[in-house]
Amino acid sequence: SGRGIKRSNKYQNDSEEESKSKKPRRACERSGCPAKVPICFARATERCAGSSWTSRWYHISQGEHFCNECFDFYYRSHKDGYAKFAEWKRKWSTHGKNDPKLMLFFSDQMLPYWCQCTTKTCGKWRQLSKECQFTSELVARFKCGMTSTGVKRVEATQYRRWYSQVTSAPCLYSSPSAPFLTGYYPDGVGLSVSDDSVREVQPNPLGELSSVSISFKKYPGGLIQPFTKDEQTLTALSFHPDLIETDEQLTFSHLTSENPMLYLALRNLIMSLWALDLTQWLTKEKCRNNLICRGLTRIRLVDDIEPMLQYLTSKSYINTGLLSIPTELHIQDCQQEVLVIGGGISGITSARFLKQMGIKVKVLEASDCIGGRIKDSKKFGQCVGSGAQLLIGHINNPISIISHQAGLENKIVKEHCSLMSCTGDIIDPQVDRRIDFHFNAMLDVIAEWRQGKGAKSDVNLLDKFYEMHKQFKEESQLPFTEEEEKILQFHLSNLEYACGASLSRVSTLNWDHNESQPQFTGDVVILKDGYSKILEKLSENLDIQYNTQVCGIDYSSESIKVTTNTSSFTAHKVLVTVPLGILQKQCIQFTPSLSERKTKAINSLGAGSLEKVCLQFDKKFWKSKTDGDDFFGHVPVSESQRGLFNVFYDLSTSENESGILVTNISGNALKLMQDKSDKEIMEMCLKTLRSLFPQETVPEPRNFLVTHWSDDPHIGMAYSYMPIGCDGSIYDILAEELDDRVYFAGEATNRQFPQSVTGAYLSGIREASKIISNIKAGLSQNNS
Repeated sequence: SGRGIKRSNKYQNDSEEESKSKKPRRACERSGCPAKVPICFARATERCAGSSWTSRWYHISQGEHFCNECFDFYYRSHKDGYAKFAEWKRKWSTHGKNDPKLMLFFSDQMLPYWCQCTTKTCGKWRQLSKECQFTSELVARFKCGMTSTGVKRVEATQYRRWYSQVTSAPCLYSSPSAPFLTGYYPDGVGLSVSDDSVREVQPNPLGELSSVSISFKKYPGGLIQPFTKDEQTLTALSFHPDLIETDEQLTFSHLTSENPMLYLALRNLIMSLWALDLTQWLTKEKCRNNLICRGLTRIRLVDDIEPMLQYLTSKSYINTGLLSIPTELHIQDCQQEVLVIGGGISGITSARFLKQMGIKVKVLEASDCIGGRIKDSKKFGQCVGSGAQLLIGHINNPISIISHQAGLENKIVKEHCSLMSCTGDIIDPQVDRRIDFHFNAMLDVIAEWRQGKGAKSDVNLLDKFYEMHKQFKEESQLPFTEEEEKILQFHLSNLEYACGASLSRVSTLNWDHNESQPQFTGDVVILKDGYSKILEKLSENLDIQYNTQVCGIDYSSESIKVTTNTSSFTAHKVLVTVPLGILQKQCIQFTPSLSERKTKAINSLGAGSLEKVCLQFDKKFWKSKTDGDDFFGHVPVSESQRGLFNVFYDLSTSENESGILVTNISGNALKLMQDKSDKEIMEMCLKTLRSLFPQETVPEPRNFLVTHWSDDPHIGMAYSYMPIGCDGSIYDILAEELDDRVYFAGEATNRQFPQSVTGAYLSGIREASKIISNIKAGLSQNNS
């Protein structure tokens, strides 16, 4: 129990101190400080002025001052306190970044601690001795055992500009963020240099300061990385621990502008606590218990924990996945109803978040199952995704975090890819590396060319690539063999697969627009159980109405009317998560009509196409050449064949003889599928495999599957791409809500992570957070 900790007699209430002193008073001279009768918190010497006259008051915050007598006690070399200050200064100078001035010494060593009583009927803040052992355990169980009212100085912390009056911010002690930040000066990231535990902490055993000191068996490189070193490219959903991002500055302008080091300390603490436990919702109480620092500033920081948690959660930095939201965070007695249009991962994710926050929500799905472009086939005796199954970049990725929370098994894809000619010869690795280098060099040249170019200069990426390739050959006089030109076609086909369209339709200026923002790093991962397992977990207990195709959304009146093929529904808010292709076909009529700006964005963004062919064989005949690789490449016989079965992925999971290969058809090769049956397409693929393995007897497949996403009336596409003349802002326009009542989610609304399941997931969290904030604001306004 915390009952045994009593306040020192030296720390009296303001009124008690004032009544005892009859001497002349001196107000704090700092501009904006309201303290007319300051009290010295230090009480370092018998000559301490207390609240009486002193020649000068030193201001730490609105409620914290120390007198000139206590200043002299530590500053003058002949005084008894000087040795303590000198030792502290030596330590700070050795290990710290900032100048170890006496003001910093007082805030780091002399300020008393403040702790909030955990008794429900009390909850008041109490001042403790500066010498007490202030730990997270004490904070969690502290009971003051007092009946007196709170201290006036506590009220001052609610002043809107409190942080602007803090002249020397206290640093954190015993922070869980210390193991993640061993490569930084402690005081450069808000940690106290005098805290021995900061210096004694062991660096990350993985050897990378930017990686978390936790390792998961499935992910040897670590699953979570809350911080990225400054000299490294920022990993998505991580921070540079000593830098504040623009969005943070806009959201928390009062703290980031007035005392940025305190902001960094609190944000880094929250990020570290999340990284240490991905299986529990990170609460204000847990953050408060681990927030160890001196002074009244701790009170204000505790108040700022909740809005920071909400911000980081809405941005998916923390509290990601299958976690249950604590009931105290639910919106109580919420009468608002939300309809989610579409049961893909963005729709399911948003519905789950809204439901967990206490909001009534219903999902309307046009087909007979959830998933949208996620569909896993079980006909092969194991999970084979006819849609997405790969995860690009597992570190910090919400999908890999959900997989971990659900205990799902995933497989890291080996990087090596054997490349074969159309006659089955293994391409010389040196030739392969040279062409790969040349291909990426041409993209770098194109990136240089586009600097300063406007939309009118935009051309298709394929022509621009050929132009630069031709120019290189002419200027260098380096010959390219026929085989090398074909290998170049292989790399172009990979880029067309990534873009979801022929490069003849893709913007040169902005094809990789999202690369200017942080992206996920780490391994490429195959979800052995498929994305469907994740959807099953996310959709538990949701109200989903299947075979319900929405054809109209009327938001002209207070109640939004949604018309479907079977009936109609009403709601206060609607979230549209259908694929871009469905919006382009105007399958849903909006009343009032969408703005010209919105309509132009919908029709301008490209709806890409991509199809899969899955084959199951009785034996893994390809193992004779691939040497354990998880995939192998096929160099096209000609430019017209580019994109036709360019890469084969080995999805075999069993140790027996049978195996599964999955390949893609992309770009202009999709035209070769037209008017062909699935069996004819399978035979085309089989012919390719037999040419790649002429020494092997390639049997007829036991099972096969050919996808037709472009023909699906509820899907109509694979993923979005950036067409000529467009830029990344088009994604932002697609994400804009209508009158704070109709919202939009899906991969085509995510500028930073388009073309991905992860991007769709994050857009669902983004829009659910918008809806929740809007509902809360409305309730707050009604109650005021």
